[in-house]
Amino acid sequence: QKVPTDNFTERAIRQACTSRDGKWLIFNSSGYLYKKSLPHGIPARITKTEGFFEFEPSFSPDGKRVAFVTWNDEQLSQIQLLTLESQQLEHLKLPKCICRAPACAADATKIVFRKQGGDDELGFTNCNKPGIYVLDLTTRSTNSLPRFVTDSGENPRFSPNGTRIYFTTG
Repeated sequence: QKVPTDNFTERAIRQACTSRDGKWLIFNSSGYLYKKSLPHGIPARITKTEGFFEFEPSFSPDGKRVAFVTWNDEQLSQIQLLTLESQQLEHLKLPKCICRAPACAADATKIVFRKQGGDDELGFTNCNKPGIYVLDLTTRSTNSLPRFVTDSGENPRFSPNGTRIYFTTG
């Protein structure tokens, strides 16, 4: 099959999320994140990251920021936090791992995510102790490590008051 090397029309989106006020949609297409006003806006790329693919966006409860995962085969994945109004992109320092499904707490002090175990597609290096973790954003300047919560579950989210973590199993 011929793979286009120049411009092409994208026809599929993945990992779509809608802001709580219903005004915005953010989605992945061809490895990058796009934002579109609803219902008839024109999609535009939300970052200018180079050398990384972008996946699994999640709006903060106030709709002002988006947490997402970047991927690079050498550096693995990291969590990014984008402030939409200023376009300020913050790289959250994590040990090398395969992290998935980041979600912000309502008070913007924590992010919950899943650390994936290794597999045949992504490899097994740096994949020890998979599970759900919480990263405290108030202590990130001290290079604090994420706190392990549980070894099972997917798609973690904070409760509205931020005191519990919900996730799916099975």
